[in-house]
Amino acid sequence: YTLRFDIVHEGVTWFSFSGMQLPSVSVTVKPAGFAAQYFAPGEASGKVGGSITVPVLLQNNGDIPLEPGKVNLAYHLYAESGNVYVWDGARTALPTTLRKGERAVLNATVRVPERAGTFTLRFDLVEEGVAWFSSRGVAMSSTTLTVN
Repeated sequence: YTLRFDIVHEGVTWFSFSGMQLPSVSVTVKPAGFAAQYFAPGEASGKVGGSITVPVLLQNNGDIPLEPGKVNLAYHLYAESGNVYVWDGARTALPTTLRKGERAVLNATVRVPERAGTFTLRFDLVEEGVAWFSSRGVAMSSTTLTVN
């Protein structure tokens, strides 16, 4: 955008109408955005039907603070075929508000499937009632989950 300044004689005229030129300023406006990065182990394992805890280092790379209760860590689970096995995984609350550049380790609770096999576990933040971060272009992490 280009902002053009002007002076007004209230109720009479704008000075630019009389030929006075004042400086202009170029301004770039970008929407504030959510962005994050996940650092999770490459492998995890668990027993059929149980639950496990996976440590995930989360970094806020976005302009908007990540607030507990508003944003949660969750996951999607994919079968060996690549098909979604569980889309809406268990939530793990943020321990505190994370501002841009801040990190926290979250011990994500993962419900292990009711059948043995190899799955892909992808961590994703969710702004509750609004959107998954992955739907906004934020890359998910990937962990191989072995279920026995």
